[in-house]
Amino acid sequence: MAAWAAYATRQPGVDPSKVGMFGVSMGGSLAIQYTADHPEVKALVADSAFSSLVDTVDTSVRFFTGLPPFPFAPMIRFWAEREGGFASAAVDAKRWIGRISPRPVLVMQGGADVVVSPASGQRLFEAAGQPKEFWFEPAVGHGKFLKTMPDEFERRVVGFFDREIH
Repeated sequence: MAAWAAYATRQPGVDPSKVGMFGVSMGGSLAIQYTADHPEVKALVADSAFSSLVDTVDTSVRFFTGLPPFPFAPMIRFWAEREGGFASAAVDAKRWIGRISPRPVLVMQGGADVVVSPASGQRLFEAAGQPKEFWFEPAVGHGKFLKTMPDEFERRVVGFFDREIH
């Protein structure tokens, strides 16, 4: 992400003081983490981002395998921690998003999301500082805002960046 940001801000016509970040799914969670650590990013939009690794593994086990989260999710987290050398509890976008304030955040979450818990968006929104906005659509699936409602997506997301990045 750092390489992308460096590349993007060196393009002709790009004002590096007016850079926003947008990410979908895992990209949304990474965008939250990157924005928290990079104050030059002036605003963030996170679409279908997971609130924590613990939450998303539980939801993903059910979606990808059809199996119940227990006992499989704890086993997956155990092996991921062992192989990756990290604590799964440390991968928590709720902790990162709170550090973005006072820069604006728009959290987007679909209620028909079966990859990331629909509650993830609400958890991220609650953890974010002000200013913040929440766009929840009950019938939208995982990362499907642009495909499902392109005009509303453009109005809200482009409008958010236009309004918030001065």
